[in-house]
Amino acid sequence: MTLLKYILSIIFSLCLVLLIILVAVQLPMFNLGFYSGEYDKYGIPESIGVSKEDLLAVTRHMVDYMRGKEENLQINVAVWGAERGFFNERELLHMDDVKLLVLGGLGLRNRALALLLAAGAALALLARKERGAYLVCCRVARLTSLIVTAAAAVLIFLFAWNFNAGFTMFHKIFFSNDLWILDPRTDLLIQIVPLPFFIDISIAIAAIYIIGVACVILASCLYIAKKRVHKPV
Repeated sequence: MTLLKYILSIIFSLCLVLLIILVAVQLPMFNLGFYSGEYDKYGIPESIGVSKEDLLAVTRHMVDYMRGKEENLQINVAVWGAERGFFNERELLHMDDVKLLVLGGLGLRNRALALLLAAGAALALLARKERGAYLVCCRVARLTSLIVTAAAAVLIFLFAWNFNAGFTMFHKIFFSNDLWILDPRTDLLIQIVPLPFFIDISIAIAAIYIIGVACVILASCLYIAKKRVHKPV
């Protein structure tokens, strides 16, 4: 029973931290308000000759495409007054790869949530038979959060030190081709999400992750402290 308590606690904690990471990535990625603020911040509609309304329509369509709600990414809008398909062939092919990556992330999130709930239910049953199951889980969750956060801090430091190199490495790891290398002079996709956009979304992801992990650590510390206070002498 004691070994099972630790195994379930490790599974629960790893799934919890993984969920926090995935949700931290997906929240700004699927948030039209975030895109709208970035477009205003960098004057994107004016720089590419597309109205803000049309650009948000493109973005909404693109987000739905990444989530698997749209089969075809292409959408027609007026660019500098001329009606045309917003994306060119290279951009469409790259976004096919992005969609596969995003859908993989959504699938991983759902599996992590299912495993988290299963481990949590098993821990709840075990806690009826063996004392300290929740206490072990809190300690493991706190330790797991701290370890993953330390690793994330190193990664964030490396990205902050040389974001261009980190950005390139990320794409080389997750994409098997060079379709992600776009021309900012002609390709609208890279014009609506330029490098500063990726810096901002990385900051947003880091902030959401830190808040989520801080809540886990705080909750576990409060539970452990409560148990110590009520520990029989």
